Amino acid sequence: MKTKLFLFITALFGGVFNGFSQSQIALESGSTTTFHSTIDAAITNAVNGDVIYLPGGSFTPSGTVLIIDKNIDIIGVGHYPDSTLATGQTILNGSVSIRTGADGGSIQGLYIIGTINFGSDASNQVVNGFSISRCYASQTTSLSFDNNAANTSSMNINLSENVLIGVVHLAEASNLFITKNIFQNYVKRTLSQVVFSNNVFLVQTNFACSSTPTFHDVNGAIFNNNIVTNGGCSGISAGTFSGNAFYNNIFSANITFPYAGNPGSGNLINQVIGDIFVNQSTSTFSYDSDYHLKVGSPGIAGGSDGTDIGLYGTLYPYKEGAVPFNPHVSSKSIAPQTNPQGNLNISIQVGAQQN
Repeated sequence: MKTKLFLFITALFGGVFNGFSQSQIALESGSTTTFHSTIDAAITNAVNGDVIYLPGGSFTPSGTVLIIDKNIDIIGVGHYPDSTLATGQTILNGSVSIRTGADGGSIQGLYIIGTINFGSDASNQVVNGFSISRCYASQTTSLSFDNNAANTSSMNINLSENVLIGVVHLAEASNLFITKNIFQNYVKRTLSQVVFSNNVFLVQTNFACSSTPTFHDVNGAIFNNNIVTNGGCSGISAGTFSGNAFYNNIFSANITFPYAGNPGSGNLINQVIGDIFVNQSTSTFSYDSDYHLKVGSPGIAGGSDGTDIGLYGTLYPYKEGAVPFNPHVSSKSIAPQTNPQGNLNISIQVGAQQN
């Protein structure tokens, strides 16, 4: 932890100690740490097993596409504005292309302005054991190079505690664990061995039934403790929808189980949207919303594991502010000039993260 704290603060405030130049990106490779001024340089110099720490600020990769084809971890400082007041958000001004060779890697704590895709074509789209967590993805997220293509070879992918604004194409990849995410658009193409746990699906524009259903061609998935707010719509699916099972979910739709031949138990249906969350009245994600369950909600302690349905269930609820696991700078104070003794007064408050 001491090493990570040193790396984090040095990268974050490297500019302060170097004439107020741009903050540096720290590349941790075993016991050696180097610093780079661009994300491209950090990626180029990284080898399998390395960790890249991005400070707050905006980073634009070459060609506006960040190519990850190595087993590396890329960690930013987060994307929630109120949790990054001291550092600023880590903004990736471009898309992310995760390619063959990135097995076992991860990205965390990034505000991604572009798309997320696995591969650039069919030859490099197979990636196993990759994790995307505590990120904001403003556009499409796809586990294939083509948003309409299948990729049945990728497996063991983890999507956790993200805000996913665009359509999410799961591309028929297998062994997917998808937990505590906020979805603003629909989910497409599952085939088997997919678990959705404690997610929030907003999806419908103004909660009107004229918009697309929540799930498209979703098959062979298990849904535990999720919240699906699609207004008073009579259905939640489009295309093929079979082999799924639903346990202890909240639906605003007035549906019954088995639904379209898919079994379920312990589900709460026909729930009034305004009575579900402490503060959320539209289908658009907002940092100002509060996705805790409202007092009196039957979803409190209503999950299949005895914890709450939704983001704040499980033994490890959604991290407030989606703060990454690395040391978190909660406040900083830097004097505008040195004192008479030539010293620059700097005060930094840093908290260790347990998960």
